[in-house]
Amino acid sequence: MECQIEASTNAKVIHKIMIKAYAEYAHDAAPSSALSETVTTVREALLNGQQAIVGSIAGQPIAMVRFSIDDSGLHFFRMAVLPTMQGLGIAKQLINELERIAKAAHVDTINCRVRVSVLRNLQLYQSKGYSIFDQETITTEEGVAIDIVSMKKIIA
Repeated sequence: MECQIEASTNAKVIHKIMIKAYAEYAHDAAPSSALSETVTTVREALLNGQQAIVGSIAGQPIAMVRFSIDDSGLHFFRMAVLPTMQGLGIAKQLINELERIAKAAHVDTINCRVRVSVLRNLQLYQSKGYSIFDQETITTEEGVAIDIVSMKKIIA
């Protein structure tokens, strides 16, 4: 898989991958807020400091992850792999790319937030050396409580 940092001009591709990947959560009691994003909100986020990696095979975009870097480290979110490509190690490749970017930016901490209810994501990040450092319960506008953990990895 080829990974490339994408500009805001590719917000449509980034959004399309994200919506397809997060569609499985559409009927949850508290659907992911990713499903509420639009091409415009993605574009604006990218214009305001967020970045995105898009993974492609044979020129076809199949995965993406958004991230930002600040003094405390690299923070990633909205990891998305097309449903037909899940389970093939694509997300692990995106994580490897995030770690490469973090090292190049001279930051030693990478972190993300994960819903406790999505066990496969917790297991994915743990398999890559991420550990839980914080836990919280957030309440959606609809009054649904969601347990969230923050995970991080220190890279050398």
